[in-house]
Amino acid sequence: MKAIINAKRIRMDSMYLASFNKTYDLELLDRRWQISLIALYSATAIFSLLANIFAVIILLSINRSTSEIWKYLINLSVSDILMSMFSIPFTYTSFMLGQWIFPLWLCPIVQSVQLCSVLVSIYTLALIGFDRYFAIIHPIYSLIYLKRHKIRLITLIWILSILFATIQWSKTEAMPFVWNDQTLHDCREVWNENEGKLYTVFIFILTFAFPVLMLIFVYISIGLHIIQRRIPGNTVIHRDALQWNIKIKVIKMLIIIVMAFILCWLPIHIHTLIVWFYPLKLTTYSRYMAYVVSFFCCHWLAMAHSFLNPFIYGLFIDTNQIELIVTVLFRCETIVNRINQSKISIRRMFLRKRFHMNRGKNCQSITELEKFSNQQTRTIRLDSGISFNRMLTSTNNNDNILN
Repeated sequence: MKAIINAKRIRMDSMYLASFNKTYDLELLDRRWQISLIALYSATAIFSLLANIFAVIILLSINRSTSEIWKYLINLSVSDILMSMFSIPFTYTSFMLGQWIFPLWLCPIVQSVQLCSVLVSIYTLALIGFDRYFAIIHPIYSLIYLKRHKIRLITLIWILSILFATIQWSKTEAMPFVWNDQTLHDCREVWNENEGKLYTVFIFILTFAFPVLMLIFVYISIGLHIIQRRIPGNTVIHRDALQWNIKIKVIKMLIIIVMAFILCWLPIHIHTLIVWFYPLKLTTYSRYMAYVVSFFCCHWLAMAHSFLNPFIYGLFIDTNQIELIVTVLFRCETIVNRINQSKISIRRMFLRKRFHMNRGKNCQSITELEKFSNQQTRTIRLDSGISFNRMLTSTNNNDNILN
């Protein structure tokens, strides 16, 4: 389908792509590139969903009783799960196809859930930063106040994120437009020129600039404190040094998580600001395609952030802990089956011996054999339980990484 569309400004929706009097396809890319994009975004959504679900299982099983910070990391994974389910599969198709092909009621939900997920992610990162700041620089204050209210702070983040997302929900509609005598819909925000600019700046400050500046301040302060710190020379110097090295390892993990957020989300924010504040003159097809390619690169990079955090966790979590979770999830049934098989084998062995014994012996000897068989079975069950408990004990010794 082809038509002539005139618009004053190029924005982040298909209704404003053609700002010049030429004839272009409503769909931005041909079928080959569309299939490639669908495969890329679908794989991203599925991979992000599975990785974050597995991350939640790992985090719940490892340190839920020994370290409070894992509650924040679980919260990050939950927000990424929302992103993979409600944002990644939908947001790119409207731009690629030039229309909203999903149910109309889903349009504001997708946009508001995306904003809510981003807010939860970045402000959870900010909360983690301040938690580590007080734990390292003001440990007494952290123990007295922050440790008691972590669930409340996480709940507050969700409440505020949902409230801000309602603004997005109220201003997002599936707007109808006519294309070649057909009525189609485009999912976009409804603002006038000045309102759109102000809201774009507001979202940039709220979801990126302000929390990132807070995180930079927090981690610079932590870094200066670590540089200036001297471990006292006493009998527990090795223990103190070990605990401090563990805390530094955690800080490195958190800094990498923050840097991943900045690198993934900064390009799409810059792209949006340019689109709103600097009119794009797509006078040639090459400029038109440059705009399309730049959008998809920035957008996919932002969506790809949803599966990066589980990989970062994997770089810093002890491999013994991961092996334990895999064992608990996939091998418990195998252990039970082996115990039952051993029990059956022992019973069969003694039953064979019983038939070769003298038939004239009384039933007391048979009863003794059965008792001995049950005793051997209990021994095997006990030995298997001890070996499994030893594995649990050895792994739990490494669970104090953030205390």
